[in-house]
Amino acid sequence: MKFSHKLSLSLLLCGVVVLVILSFTAYKLSHDTLIKTQLANIGSTADEVSHDIDQFLHEKVKTALTLANMPDIIKVLETSNRFYAVLSDEKRKVLIKRFNKKWKSTKNINDKFILKFTDNNVSILLKNQQKILPGEYGEIFLTNKFGALVASTSKLSTFAHGHKYWWTGAYNNGKGAVFFDDRGYDDSVGGYVLGLVVPIKCGTQIIGILKCNLNIFGGISQLISHAKDKSPGKFKLTRSSGLIVFEEGYEPLSTRIHNSVLEKITSNYKNAFIAKDLAKKYLVGFSEIESTKGENGYRFGGTFESIDHKKGNTGESWYILYYYRLSLVEGEIMGLLKWIILISSVIIIVLVVVSLLFGQMITMPLTRLNKATKKIGKGEFEFNIGLQQNDEFGNLAHSFEKMVRELKHNTTSIKNLEKEVTERKAVEATLQIERDNLNVILKSMKDGVCITGTDFCIQYINPMLRNDFGLPDGKTCYEYFHHLKKPCISCRAEMVFSGRTVRQECYSDMTNKTYDIIESPMEKSDGSKLKLMVFRDITKLKSMETQLRQSQKMESVGQLAAGVAHEINNPIGFLSSNMEMLNDYFNSLNKLFECYQILEGMLGEISWKNISNEIKRQAQIISDFKKEIDIEYLKEDIPELLKDCMDGFLRVKKIVGDLKSFTSTGKDKKSLIDINKNMESILNLLHSELKDKVTISKKFGKIPLVEGYSKKLNQAFMNILKNATQAIQENGKIIIV
Repeated sequence: MKFSHKLSLSLLLCGVVVLVILSFTAYKLSHDTLIKTQLANIGSTADEVSHDIDQFLHEKVKTALTLANMPDIIKVLETSNRFYAVLSDEKRKVLIKRFNKKWKSTKNINDKFILKFTDNNVSILLKNQQKILPGEYGEIFLTNKFGALVASTSKLSTFAHGHKYWWTGAYNNGKGAVFFDDRGYDDSVGGYVLGLVVPIKCGTQIIGILKCNLNIFGGISQLISHAKDKSPGKFKLTRSSGLIVFEEGYEPLSTRIHNSVLEKITSNYKNAFIAKDLAKKYLVGFSEIESTKGENGYRFGGTFESIDHKKGNTGESWYILYYYRLSLVEGEIMGLLKWIILISSVIIIVLVVVSLLFGQMITMPLTRLNKATKKIGKGEFEFNIGLQQNDEFGNLAHSFEKMVRELKHNTTSIKNLEKEVTERKAVEATLQIERDNLNVILKSMKDGVCITGTDFCIQYINPMLRNDFGLPDGKTCYEYFHHLKKPCISCRAEMVFSGRTVRQECYSDMTNKTYDIIESPMEKSDGSKLKLMVFRDITKLKSMETQLRQSQKMESVGQLAAGVAHEINNPIGFLSSNMEMLNDYFNSLNKLFECYQILEGMLGEISWKNISNEIKRQAQIISDFKKEIDIEYLKEDIPELLKDCMDGFLRVKKIVGDLKSFTSTGKDKKSLIDINKNMESILNLLHSELKDKVTISKKFGKIPLVEGYSKKLNQAFMNILKNATQAIQENGKIIIV
């Protein structure tokens, strides 16, 4: 097949595909838009009908409230309440219970007791309300604030109503609320009854409850029929349990809505939807009737079964459902689809003709280029294509002619090409040798080498690091060297990638070694940045430095020895002198004690006749001896001598302790340091060395504890003080603040 035909066919196929896609897109958009619009309309229609029914119920409430607040009703309620109010709670309950029993047992509706409540002024007023609106009301009756019957249009099943759910719902703990008693189907009237219960208030106090049983289907039927005239669809009034309250052609509460529809309306779903699992597909709109929610002063409920009612409401709200057949919408869409197919067919026919003509026009320059290629292949370099078009084909022809001229004048020989290939292979072999040598060097290095990227991922490590830290397994440098989850302060990537070379010492808990690390920037041929890290094991070097530092410290200690010895000799000297004096004092006291012992022995041997003379003689000896040793002076001098001895001992202890702390060879750990205390310790050691050369003035301030290395700080203080002493003249002054 010729290229022109292939091009025409390709253009045709592309056009057809584009048209099909556009047609499908147009159909899809139209379909989705129409469905979305129709769903919005259906939801709006359901909302309108729901609002109309809600307004209908509000009107019934207004009518009931107007009736309940008529003067005759207020007056009879006040009278009834006064009658029962004078009784105690217990007596009132007993009386209402007795009236209720009598009411239920009396079958004759013309009994005086029955007529008292069914044929009074208020009951006549309520019956007139039934006559004014025929067919709308069932029973209408009135109770006082204690639930006792006051008036009724007919004989009810009970007299007492205060215990019933609808009565307590309307009473609402004294606050009052409109209560809709949805009791279901009423056999007595042969229809669906909705009880409307309204509280009657005098001021803020509830004085009675009025209940009107409404036949509401007539009004609801009219509202739905009016809505159907405007919207061709089907309406249903349903409870939230799924039982259908109203649907044309069906008995109330005899049918249910489909479970799929019920799930939608009870699952907080807000919009209309498509019900696809029914016998026919429908667009379904729904709206909850506000008055049946049990909000804003309204309460809604009932009981499932009672004497005259079946299938009552058990706390469910009402919904309006609007069903619109999906086939009606799809019919409109199919009409639109027919027009799209017709227009697309016409466009495709036009494309067939245009693609054939356009294919020939496009391939004409290619045909000439093909002919020129065959001529040049035969060695006819003088062939002229002759295309003067100012487009891509013209440019291609111009480039082709230029290539032919260069090929003619600058043909490269096969030998030159082989030589170039040989040289290139030689260069590659040299590079391979260099790479091999580099690998040998890296593998044999005693220093560790690691290369990372800007993402901290390890790209290369040499055997030395693998032996120390293990295999990297795709880890980052902070994971590999530090077991961290994010970069630490040691990962100085920003400084390195900015072009600086960084050097640092780092101790590794993993290997128990200290490394001197040099980090330098690198750049690959493609411009990407790398970081080169060289690890040198300086553990032995650091150990030697520690030993050297200890030797220097011991040298300093040796220099301190003379001064410390002098400092210790001073307190030792006066300690020795004081001890000699104390020894003399104790010898004298010992002699005095011996005299007292002699006196004690003599008192045991002499008779009562000579006792006075002996005592006098021995007492004179002791008195003379006390004057000789000056006992009063000894009492004052001995404590002073002891205190001086204790001061001397403490001075020696302090000097020895400071010297021991300074010369300790243990590992210097970081801790909280009192700088003033450390300075006092060093001054104590250097006291004898400094006192003859300089004067020390201490003006220590209150400095908080700082974290650091105590031994290194002491060494620094000693070096500074020695340097200062050497730098100033004798009798100079050093001020420490």
